[in-house]
Amino acid sequence: MRRISLIISNLLLFVAIANAQVSIEKILGEVERNNTTLVALRQKMEAEKIGSRTGLYPQNPSFEYSYQWGNPADIGSKTDISLIQSFDFPTAYLYRSKIAKAEIELLATEYLRQSKQLLLDVRLVCIELVYQNALSSVLGKRVSNAKLIADAYSKKLDVGEASALENNKARLTLLNATQELFSVKLKQNELLAKLASLNGGIPLELSDSVFNMPAIPASFDEWYAATEQSNPDLKAIEREIAVAQRNIQLSRALCLPQIKAGYASEKVAGEHFQGIAAGISIPLWENSKRVKYAKARAQYLRSVEADRRVEIFSRQQAQYNTALELQKNIAEYRNSMGTINSSRMLDEALQKGEISLVDYLLEESLYYSSAETLLQMERDFCRVVAELYQYQ
Repeated sequence: MRRISLIISNLLLFVAIANAQVSIEKILGEVERNNTTLVALRQKMEAEKIGSRTGLYPQNPSFEYSYQWGNPADIGSKTDISLIQSFDFPTAYLYRSKIAKAEIELLATEYLRQSKQLLLDVRLVCIELVYQNALSSVLGKRVSNAKLIADAYSKKLDVGEASALENNKARLTLLNATQELFSVKLKQNELLAKLASLNGGIPLELSDSVFNMPAIPASFDEWYAATEQSNPDLKAIEREIAVAQRNIQLSRALCLPQIKAGYASEKVAGEHFQGIAAGISIPLWENSKRVKYAKARAQYLRSVEADRRVEIFSRQQAQYNTALELQKNIAEYRNSMGTINSSRMLDEALQKGEISLVDYLLEESLYYSSAETLLQMERDFCRVVAELYQYQ
């Protein structure tokens, strides 16, 4: 029977963990649809896509008209008309188009990065809420037990089997446990309100009180090598470097002569002259240092990329090592608590009079403190793994 009970308990635990995972993933999906920040980011991305396509075409043509009357009047009047179109060197338009494409890719990567960060924040809130739910369950049992003890000692006091001091200690224990439970309830409401805020003001529920203990990679180096290229932080800086490289090419093209062509007409004293107008601008001063600046910026971004790669690798390696240690400690701690089962032993010892109420309350406090410690370790493990898998 004990073996069957153990199997049933494990099955129920598995179902609870699976439901917790489904619940959190469902919440993430809801937030991704309803979060006002993400909605604004999507709208901004669409606007920036349109903005990136501006400036790809030649400048506006210029039209000039002038009418001048002569003095003395017998020399007649003069009329000038001109329609001129300016063109950058042809390769400039090619590079502008490539820059626009690279900027659109950068916008998509930046949106992905910010959305992943926001969803990580939501997942961390969910993890904290699961922790508070589990803590509420533990404290609920503690309050129930404390109430039974307090009621029992109140009856013992009435028949003279317990002292007023013992009765007061039992009542004080109940009061403290009730207050702790009340504080947890407030925290639960605060977290639910935060989830609603992240979900565009739409309330969400998460009643799970069992942590989904995710698996971690067997080898950090292999895992990191396989996931590094999907990291939007690195993708974003790579896109910025691509834009910078295109800007170098564009700067060189803008240092080439600008071409002007159009139509010109002049009427004076009964004579009419008209024909083609053409010109060229000599880039002496306007684009001075443009190429040098573009090269310097590209070099700066490559240095940022190298620094960011080191920073991300070091941070994720530290998270991975922390997760390994927490996983090991949780297994050991859980195994030790499973063999102790001091709650049942304490109740029996108190009922048989083998220990005093003071000893019982002290030992019970240690037991519940250990249960809370285990929950904290599980919460910290889930937080670290969530940050480790942030961009997957």
